[in-house]
Amino acid sequence: MYIYADESGNTGRYIFHDPPIYRQGAILSKEDMGVVLNHVVEHYCKKLNVPYLHANELLPHITGQIAETVLTELEGAAWIFHETIIQKSYLATTKFVDSIYDSGENLAVPFHWYNVDLLRHSLCCFFDDFLDEIDKRMFWDAYLKDDYSFLKILLSEFIKKLDREFNHIDKRLYEVVYEGLNFALLYTEQITLMAAVKKNSYKGHTPNMVAFISLMNAVRKFCRENKVIPKKFFHDRTSEFEKTMEEYHKLYSGVEVLENEKGLWPKSKRADFDLGEFSIVSSREISTMQVVDILLWLTQREKQDDFEDLKQQLFENTDSFYISRAMSEMIVAMWLAKIYDKQMTAEEFEKGKDILKDLENTRLERLKKFSEEENE
Repeated sequence: MYIYADESGNTGRYIFHDPPIYRQGAILSKEDMGVVLNHVVEHYCKKLNVPYLHANELLPHITGQIAETVLTELEGAAWIFHETIIQKSYLATTKFVDSIYDSGENLAVPFHWYNVDLLRHSLCCFFDDFLDEIDKRMFWDAYLKDDYSFLKILLSEFIKKLDREFNHIDKRLYEVVYEGLNFALLYTEQITLMAAVKKNSYKGHTPNMVAFISLMNAVRKFCRENKVIPKKFFHDRTSEFEKTMEEYHKLYSGVEVLENEKGLWPKSKRADFDLGEFSIVSSREISTMQVVDILLWLTQREKQDDFEDLKQQLFENTDSFYISRAMSEMIVAMWLAKIYDKQMTAEEFEKGKDILKDLENTRLERLKKFSEEENE
């Protein structure tokens, strides 16, 4: 198979700068799409008297015509359009929850509050309200610098804010939030911050690289569903992230993330195949990557009669991955609906209580052992 990727809304470490949304788009196909699309790109370049196609340099109706031609040409081909859409400022919220409420490090956090989608995204929604923009900016700055001293100051202020402004929330949520913050304040060194271990370590935590990991997971999914293996993987040139992308491509070529339909944290295993030959090239050199740019442009059109049918046509062949407040809310709502619809027997209910009890006993034993070691 072949992968052609491009991005829009370049961000790097500056997640609070405009535009507020980062997008990555990619064509995943069983065959080399250049064979199918080269003549389309060449035709429009000649017709428009331009050396290459770039959506934002063309009139909207022209870009729409190109998109329509592309989608027509791709009919019957084995391909999908993968998109990753990230609300950049929300990344600070999710990184806060991942850093402070990882139950593997924060022994005050019950296992299920971090490892179950419903509860982890509930924490994300809560903290997205709890942290104002200044809080998020200060945390993000401390996070990227591995600044434990300033993080302790923030945690102390957040505990005061919780008691002052949020003491009315659900009792169970309040206990988890408070105990998690308090443990992180007392034992900040237990929290792993790795964005400044090396000069460029921060890059792995940016929307660009989060999206790149999402794309590699989508590639493996496409391979499983179509019984193919990656041959060539092209990404548009990006000077800030080229080396990091090469490192991540090599790292993730040996790992496959396993989807979990029960809403638990996904597991991974050694991959059966790598992710193909990776090349970072200018989109001007690869016609299919220019097509990705056209399709990314199409996904960003507001509701307009001129493009709505085309957007729907593309949407039907699109695999999407979102990180946003709205997506967290949808995940919470989805799992609540599943729980409400499930008819649990008394036996199942008691079994669930026993599992939670065992998990809690394990946590308390770990906490007891940790306390004893700290007091030695």
